[in-house]
Amino acid sequence: MEKEKVFLIGFGWASIGFLQYIDTKKYNVNVISTSDKFLYTPLLAQNVVYNRDLTISIDNLKDKCNFVNNTVTDVDFKQNTLKCD
Repeated sequence: MEKEKVFLIGFGWASIGFLQYIDTKKYNVNVISTSDKFLYTPLLAQNVVYNRDLTISIDNLKDKCNFVNNTVTDVDFKQNTLKCD
């Protein structure tokens, strides 16, 4: 049985939250974004003292999703299609 496809537009807070709970045994998840990194801002103020890397790379989530480096230009909900650059 082929898995249903899910496309996330952008790699930000919503994508991170979604990827934590999606059952990847049932869904083939693809993230379309121009950036493969996410800045974890809650620790930004503490970083003045601790100087840590606050980025989360999508490489850490490769078991959860496929990354597509692109920009979505249109979404057609009737045809269930995305247009990218």
